[in-house]
Amino acid sequence: MPDKQPTTVNIKELAEYLIARFQAEGVPITPVKLQKLLYYIQAWHLVYEKGHPLFNDQPEAWVNGPVYKAVFPLYKNRFMYDSIVLAGVKDDAEARAAMEKKFAALKLNQEQAGLLESVIQAYGFLENEKLILLSHSEKPWLEARVGLGPLEKSAKPISHDTMRAFYGARVKK
Repeated sequence: MPDKQPTTVNIKELAEYLIARFQAEGVPITPVKLQKLLYYIQAWHLVYEKGHPLFNDQPEAWVNGPVYKAVFPLYKNRFMYDSIVLAGVKDDAEARAAMEKKFAALKLNQEQAGLLESVIQAYGFLENEKLILLSHSEKPWLEARVGLGPLEKSAKPISHDTMRAFYGARVKK
């Protein structure tokens, strides 16, 4: 029996889960990687959940790729390549406990949980520069940057419809 309507989550809670997840695995996660993972999670969720977003925030086409403004201020005092860790988490056991607690709080259905894991495996272990180059080579970000210089600041939104169409077409190949 298929799961019900997909769950919508709070983007900040999803970001905290991702940080806890990578910290528990001993893998650094930077502000750049966090933003790109949120983007790719949303993109693939739009594809596999028939256009239903996982979270309500829309990415903006910033110079270094897609950025979610709701999450950016939480880590803006860090250099974009500095590792993020959860405050108060002292060791691997605490990181694993935090990860499990934060995952449970998301209340994802089975399909969403599987999709989240797939995106983490596909993108989560790529280098920051690879994630930037990847997002810069794809239609959703490029379309939102039309008419802008390479270093020109922008808050132009990246269309969910374009994200769904672009990544959906990749599945059909």
